[in-house]
Amino acid sequence: MGTRAALFIPVENNHYARIYCHLDGYPSNMLPALAEHDARDILAAGDLRAITVEDGPERLDNPRQPDIVTTTELPSWADHGYILTPAGWEHRANRHQSHFA
Repeated sequence: MGTRAALFIPVENNHYARIYCHLDGYPSNMLPALAEHDARDILAAGDLRAITVEDGPERLDNPRQPDIVTTTELPSWADHGYILTPAGWEHRANRHQSHFA
């Protein structure tokens, strides 16, 4: 299913790497998969086709490197957003809240 997600990984000085994930961006898939795999591996993959617990990050055929952004506001294309915090990954659905507190 084409449920798109934006992943935010802190990089430095209140900047975030924002990664696009094309498929299966719903929380029941993403939260276990994100918890299972190292954020550095996810970041190194760049834009993703999908990520699963079993297979980890699957790169797009022509992945872009992550955008470096200063806000965690969800882009209009994202159905869901995930941000890595010291406590783990947090989820926001774009239809309910457009950015992380």
